[in-house]
Amino acid sequence: SAEPKSSLSSLQDFARGVCEWEWITDDVLRLDVAEHCANDVNYFPFDEIVESLVLSLSRDSGVAMDCEAGPPQSPIFAGHGRDGYDDDDDDYEAKADIASEDCKAQQFVPPCGIVPFRTFSVYACPFAFLTDRLEVAYPLFRAFYCRYLSRLHTISSQPSTLLNLCALFEGLLSTTAPHVVYHLSELGPDAAPLRFAFPWIVCGFVSYLRADQVLWLWDRVVGFDSVQLIAVLAAAVFAFR
Repeated sequence: SAEPKSSLSSLQDFARGVCEWEWITDDVLRLDVAEHCANDVNYFPFDEIVESLVLSLSRDSGVAMDCEAGPPQSPIFAGHGRDGYDDDDDDYEAKADIASEDCKAQQFVPPCGIVPFRTFSVYACPFAFLTDRLEVAYPLFRAFYCRYLSRLHTISSQPSTLLNLCALFEGLLSTTAPHVVYHLSELGPDAAPLRFAFPWIVCGFVSYLRADQVLWLWDRVVGFDSVQLIAVLAAAVFAFR
């Protein structure tokens, strides 16, 4: 069909771009893969395809616009133009409109408009278990990232984004295990439950659960069409452990 051919053509363009054009974020992504994939007992055999997935995503200029909750962060532009958005603007539709207008004349760094952060590469790791073919894995990874994973690091007032998930976790834990919350509060701010659960939520439990358990969790995220299950699981770990 026309759609798979178009996806394959786009992927070939991204792969060619990786070989022909080096972005400042490429080394950041490679180092992140080396630290969090190559050193992980679950994922180290797949570090090459994981690196290809995240580098391809970084070259995909349509990612930020396709994220369900709006662009996850203010983009960095190459050359002259707006240097990001107004930090006080929580209107993700306005951000998307601004980015859409600016991207016609400006170039994001990296092209996807999302500056990688520590552990960013772990989002791609579970997809290495599905196939060893980049042309099959990348469309799945991109779609899942735009619909679900991007929410895990989007600071916004939109539903099911990072702040909302943190609030859900704290609310559930306070309701279901108040004795745990009280005990940890007595130990001081360094023992606050969210300090432990925050990386679980941001990473979608990758590297904190076995690979098969991560895939089971993400399968239920797709089934319920909600990343709130990640915050629910984080609260359940405290309540039942």
